[in-house]
Amino acid sequence: MEGRKSGDTFEVTVEPEEIYGVSNDANVQRIPLKRLKGLGIIMPGQIMNLQTKQAPVQVTALKVARFNVGVDANHPLAGRKLTFDLEITDVRDASAEETEHGHAHGPVGHNHESPGTSDPGFCQLSTATRFS
Repeated sequence: MEGRKSGDTFEVTVEPEEIYGVSNDANVQRIPLKRLKGLGIIMPGQIMNLQTKQAPVQVTALKVARFNVGVDANHPLAGRKLTFDLEITDVRDASAEETEHGHAHGPVGHNHESPGTSDPGFCQLSTATRFS
């Protein structure tokens, strides 16, 4: 963000390895429908939460056959490059508290639960996202 000002527009592309990872073929499996009793009618594209021996996992139904359903446990955006169209809508100096903490606080105050920035200034962005 250094050197940018309010009104600047630019594009940022994030490669799959830097965000949700590449799609892993081992995360695509067929599951017998009899193991999915209680989920009702399953449709392609449906997102389901399944319990495995290790932990719950979210999957997307790919293809539903007579006895099996193909599922994908990869993140829905795994393997996809994301391109963000950005516009800086506001720039301000960092407050003393932000400088002390080493990151920006949002317009509603201090919240360490959401991602911040190590930049001592604060930039507000407007974004649009494209997938490829």
